[in-house]
Amino acid sequence: MAEKKKDDLKPKDEKALKGKSKFIDTEPELEESFLGGLVFLVLDCNPPSSSDEKLFNTAANTALQKGAHLKVFLTDDMELSDDTPLTFHQNYNLAKEVFGSSLHHEPVEDFIDVLESVSSQYSSAYYVTESDYADDDKKLYRMYDKRELSLDKVEIIGVKLDDSYAHQKA
Repeated sequence: MAEKKKDDLKPKDEKALKGKSKFIDTEPELEESFLGGLVFLVLDCNPPSSSDEKLFNTAANTALQKGAHLKVFLTDDMELSDDTPLTFHQNYNLAKEVFGSSLHHEPVEDFIDVLESVSSQYSSAYYVTESDYADDDKKLYRMYDKRELSLDKVEIIGVKLDDSYAHQKA
């Protein structure tokens, strides 16, 4: 076997490598955001209802208008009862049929939990909720320590559900 000469070990195109480090960058700097905007819902939908579907449709239209991604998150904070008969996994499987690939696979506590988990991936977040809850959610967000978030913009969008939706939800 032929011995390798010292010159054989040098890169062929030294000009292309000039000014570049020979080491791998293990801590690359992140560009502003990875994915742009996110429109999301946090639903208990136990089981999914027509009001959940209306919120989803509003969120889908908002995502389309803003050129953002769409995600649906489910909570798992409900006790099993006559009003909430499904476990999280049963609820998830039903919701998967309704919301498809936009459904997130793990339960969340609330919309603040979602903001914390997506903050490093998106530059903006739009939370779609029922208008009855929007004011309380805005107050909660104003009280939240936003230093933990790297989002440029957070908007809470309240959707008015007409009486037929509200009665099905209650």
